Amino acid sequence: MKNLISSLRFAAVFLSLAWAFGLSPGARAQGVEGVTVTSIEVRYVGPETVAKDRVLANMRTKVGQPYSETTVEDDIRTLYDTGKIQNVRIFGEPAGNGVRVQVILATRALITEIEIDGATSFKASKVRSQIKFKVPSPSDAEKLEEGRQNIIDFYQRKGFPGVDVQRCRSAFTDPTVWDGFDPATLTLCSPDPQAFRPPEDQVNVLQVRLPTNFKSARFVSDADTEILRRLAADIEAARFETDGERIELPVKLKVHESVFVPLAKWSMLIAGNYRCVQKDAARSIRDAVHGDLEQTRAVYAWVFDLCVELGAAPADLVPFEKYAQAADSLVTPSSAARALFAGAPYIERVDRLVQAIAAQRGKRNAVLDETVALVDARLELNRRKAA
Repeated sequence: MKNLISSLRFAAVFLSLAWAFGLSPGARAQGVEGVTVTSIEVRYVGPETVAKDRVLANMRTKVGQPYSETTVEDDIRTLYDTGKIQNVRIFGEPAGNGVRVQVILATRALITEIEIDGATSFKASKVRSQIKFKVPSPSDAEKLEEGRQNIIDFYQRKGFPGVDVQRCRSAFTDPTVWDGFDPATLTLCSPDPQAFRPPEDQVNVLQVRLPTNFKSARFVSDADTEILRRLAADIEAARFETDGERIELPVKLKVHESVFVPLAKWSMLIAGNYRCVQKDAARSIRDAVHGDLEQTRAVYAWVFDLCVELGAAPADLVPFEKYAQAADSLVTPSSAARALFAGAPYIERVDRLVQAIAAQRGKRNAVLDETVALVDARLELNRRKAA
């Protein structure tokens, strides 16, 4: 709306000045077609950012040649095509035995500096490099808008929009280990399959309890993403020989365009996996989910809605009914709960991460807060025992 109002104001000023010069913008020169041009005057509305000789050099209308309305129309188009002219009018009027041509133009404002204000997570020079706009250059609304969108895309590649990464660092045991990584070379993968190593078997034995797919988000680069796609295709084509029969692998890798597809796991982890942790013992995922199904549904929906607020499409995520059905077959505690009650002093804290991100958006959930408190207490107990 502000751009529209500014444009209308500019048009009104331009027309007023045209009338002030004694010219009707809609009028055609009368009786001058074919008459020799004796002079060309260039007048400016606003800053004189294009030299008069440059204007004349881009015009076919010349002193000493016959005046032509067709040539004038070509001159107008040529001046617009330079990208330096915002508005232009060219008129011919009788002057003695010839024609005086008046060129009234508004040039684009000259941008001499672009200042980055408010950049704290990244150097201003790094943010400025996302704007492919050289200075000094005439103002170009399309290029400036492209630069603005590039900055938005840059920040989104570095993390979720509207999330202060610094306030999430407490969810990590040592967040500094990530500082040397380029976020463009990292992606997310949702570990939906329930896989574990049976303690009685060899270390290379992996048992899958819930044969679903790993969901990976693409990388920023198409070339990097192609590595994932080749890996997914190789897994799809692989066959495992058992009892003389070659079978497909029960778990596949699926590569998705949306970074939010792997976040479907957040709702599952908060509603099921971390709620396996009780004060004095661990319960199965099935009991955590189906012990109070309505409470589980509510916390699942709360995390689901948080993901949507961050930018996920509902289709990127998994409906609660589908998750609840799968959870019914998960009769052992989650790996996080098993690790806690085996004495682990540290575990992955997605519960804390979700809590921290939600708090930045003014959201709290009593069930999640209780879960975080239970996990914190068990970890503190394990660390005291290990000290």
